[in-house]
Amino acid sequence: MLAVFLCRLVPGLNMDALSYVAGITALSAWRFCLASFAALLPYTLIVVAAGQQLVAFGSDSLAIVVIGLVAFSALAIVCKQHWPRRTARTKPGLEASP
Repeated sequence: MLAVFLCRLVPGLNMDALSYVAGITALSAWRFCLASFAALLPYTLIVVAAGQQLVAFGSDSLAIVVIGLVAFSALAIVCKQHWPRRTARTKPGLEASP
């Protein structure tokens, strides 16, 4: 139950895989549901509070926030696409022979 709770707190973790793995363990359904609910509740409350604040800003402020988020996301995607990756250095003695 603790493992399910902690895994649900990690953002970006595949929820389906966690559910499948928990399904083949001896964890009962009500304990799985309780751990999932307790771990996902903080994220839900944060998203709802952020949505209420965006609505309270008004249309002009909301448009500025949305444009800023889109610009930041686009910048992150462009930087990821155009920055060269570091190549792995080969260990001595592992170079390809001629």
